[in-house]
Amino acid sequence: MDIKVEVSGQTKAQLRKTLAKIQARVRNRAVFIGIPQGSGEQDGMTIAQLGSIHEFGATINHPGGTQYGYNSVDDAHDGKVRFQPTGKGVMALGVTGPHQIIIPERSFLRVPLRAHTEDIKKAWRAIIPKVISGELTLLNGLHQIGSRASAFCRDAIKEGINPPNADSTIRKKKSSKPLIDHGILVSKITYRVEV
Repeated sequence: MDIKVEVSGQTKAQLRKTLAKIQARVRNRAVFIGIPQGSGEQDGMTIAQLGSIHEFGATINHPGGTQYGYNSVDDAHDGKVRFQPTGKGVMALGVTGPHQIIIPERSFLRVPLRAHTEDIKKAWRAIIPKVISGELTLLNGLHQIGSRASAFCRDAIKEGINPPNADSTIRKKKSSKPLIDHGILVSKITYRVEV
């Protein structure tokens, strides 16, 4: 990421010295955006694992054995076949065989961060002169960048990530927005400043 900054109020020698100090402080610093380990669990897996599945997509080799049929008389009349807990429903029609479940990639980290690269650069350009002048510490500046970048990712989920949910998922969740069931995943997106 190339960033150009204009600074005034120092001689060239003073500026070189100030920039050398900042470069030494920045050299091994980084801001990481994502879902850290230890963020909790949902549906039998960690939130970080769940986030990884959605960010990169996944293929699940399901062994089969899930019962399906009509859950009510109305479903039977309407021909609406649904998955059922074993022994439940009005009529069981069968059991699924082994099959693959494809979870599509829905990047809620990489895509929004790429889309907002210019916004992040602009924020960084505004922060650097404040760090040079001593108005802001480098650590505070990195926290500002992390906060802004993680907000871009949370906002992307709230606005809707492609591809859209399947019709069966929409019926189950009562929502067409991917990655939002209980709001747990989106609430765990954060940042970490490495110093």
